[in-house]
Amino acid sequence: MEHDSSGSRRLLIKRDSLDRFKDKFIVIGSIAEELGENATNLAEKLAAVGITPQPDNTLVKIYLKKKLKDLDIQRIKSMASYDTKTGRKPSYNQENVSSLRVKNLILLIDKHGGITDFTRKFGGSEGTLSMMLRERKSFGNLAVRRMEKKVGLPEGWFDSRNNDSSKFK
Repeated sequence: MEHDSSGSRRLLIKRDSLDRFKDKFIVIGSIAEELGENATNLAEKLAAVGITPQPDNTLVKIYLKKKLKDLDIQRIKSMASYDTKTGRKPSYNQENVSSLRVKNLILLIDKHGGITDFTRKFGGSEGTLSMMLRERKSFGNLAVRRMEKKVGLPEGWFDSRNNDSSKFK
């Protein structure tokens, strides 16, 4: 239909057609708002568990409601490791680190979902941890013992080579 004053075209959608669409589909923004999640991260988490948008070539991710019916929301919200095309990648890894303590700190932080999730659970500064992980800040005896106590690890855990990651809280 052409608009009278501007000559631009408008697509008119009947109310019943829109209602049928809303009954069958939901956009990622609505799901994210309901769950209190970032829409982009949520879409990546859904993709990681095999739930893809329908159709998958749209700018806004649209999902079939029936595919979301049996979704384990707690699992999705707690996902820490999933493929992502967004965000910064960690600037640290165990191969680039010489300190056993820092290698164990990386293991511990990764087990808890990354720096942000770790600091949410146990407190501390993301910036300080990041510098420790890149060996730009000392992870000395006092910091090590405080962290072991805060996280509930036995004294000396960070100085041990054979750490059992199943013992993490």
